[in-house]
Amino acid sequence: MKICGVIAEFNPLHNGHKYLIDIAKKHSDAVVLALSGSFVQRGEPAFISKWDRTRLALECGCDLCLELPVPWSMSAAANFAFGAVGLLLNAGIDTLVFGSECGDIDLLLKTADILESNSFNETVKANLSDGKTFAAARQSAMDNTDPACSALLQSANDTLALEYILAARKLKADIDFLAVKRIGAAHDSCVSDSTVSASFIRQNRAFSPDVMPEFAASLLSELDSKGHITDYKKLDTAMLSVLRQKQAADFSNLPDISEGLENSLYKAVKTAGSLEELIFSVKSKRYTLARIRRLCMSAFLGIDNSFYFKQVPYIRPLGFNKLGEDILKSAANSGVPILSKASNAENLNVLAQSAFKAEQRATDMFALTLKSPLPAGLDYTQKIIKL
Repeated sequence: MKICGVIAEFNPLHNGHKYLIDIAKKHSDAVVLALSGSFVQRGEPAFISKWDRTRLALECGCDLCLELPVPWSMSAAANFAFGAVGLLLNAGIDTLVFGSECGDIDLLLKTADILESNSFNETVKANLSDGKTFAAARQSAMDNTDPACSALLQSANDTLALEYILAARKLKADIDFLAVKRIGAAHDSCVSDSTVSASFIRQNRAFSPDVMPEFAASLLSELDSKGHITDYKKLDTAMLSVLRQKQAADFSNLPDISEGLENSLYKAVKTAGSLEELIFSVKSKRYTLARIRRLCMSAFLGIDNSFYFKQVPYIRPLGFNKLGEDILKSAANSGVPILSKASNAENLNVLAQSAFKAEQRATDMFALTLKSPLPAGLDYTQKIIKL
């Protein structure tokens, strides 16, 4: 069986995502999805629950949906990719499918070669010493190396695609890559046809079959009417109350922390009256808003650097159809434990238990961001979605 893997947040699912899955299905017998859990990479709770996003993914053609836990789903691109690619490899994929602005796999592979070279990384280090952000330091180095490759680092999907390729190489994965040229709108804009970004849908509550599959528009409208769509600002006071109790040393153990940044966070926490105020008071040319938001959320959820560049230590299915269930059974041969019941988490190793507890905390906090909050313990009460 040929199995394609897809990595996504579906935050929420739209026509561009449906197009990606359709392409994956044309090139495979089955599609396995690594889906971000209760929090997403931008350092916020997901727009709707991971079970609702799983249902949409299965309706859209995925066969098996696996949870990418919060220590990886809410992480810098490299660690996000490392966790997600490793998870899909353990599920038995042989091809990784991803969206790309360029759609040119040869150019992506060439750029990945440059990113791995010692000379290139020495140039990046020199740029970092000048006070640039990592992204800016890498961009500057690539500008002087290869203009065609440099253009890829200016595009969100191409940049993430490169991290997937680099992660697969670190994991010594013998898999193929399929770059699907992205169609439609950029991340923060709208176009006049049927392709708009997920951020546009979130900001404008654009739950229309014109921009997403009809079943997705129907479910999102229903969730909106029930108050089951998130507003992360509801966490402001709770977050600040937790962060103000922490010591400077607590911030030094956060994932992707830089020397000195922990002190800036510690000082800002003492004076900020909101998460937005906290983030902007720490932001500088070197530290992006998304990175600071992730660090704040990581501190709030108790996520430290012990997960950084570690593989996801279990396979947790969020949903599947009959074919996906068969793939899941085969994944047991990977040697990675299958976590089909949350109650079995206590039998996992220390890293796996820590990862699951972090996701459980994230889900409990997610439940409080809803207009109509849900009770704690959803990871134990929600059933696997089956089609």
